[in-house]
Amino acid sequence: MTLYAQALSPVHYSTLQPIEETDFVVSTCKANGEAAHLSCIEVDGEYVLCGGSKNVHLLFKNKGTWH
Repeated sequence: MTLYAQALSPVHYSTLQPIEETDFVVSTCKANGEAAHLSCIEVDGEYVLCGGSKNVHLLFKNKGTWH
């Protein structure tokens, strides 16, 4: 899967699910030990990865699927 980045306006997401509904957990680490964020959300039936550090984040989807 090749992912491409596109800057978008801020997106609010907060769909917390019970831990029993979790399939897996992804653990990441950053070279300099500073804050790093990684999340995945579903928008219109397609998965979107959200990654960033402190106040800067990018959303990633497959090429050609932006609406």
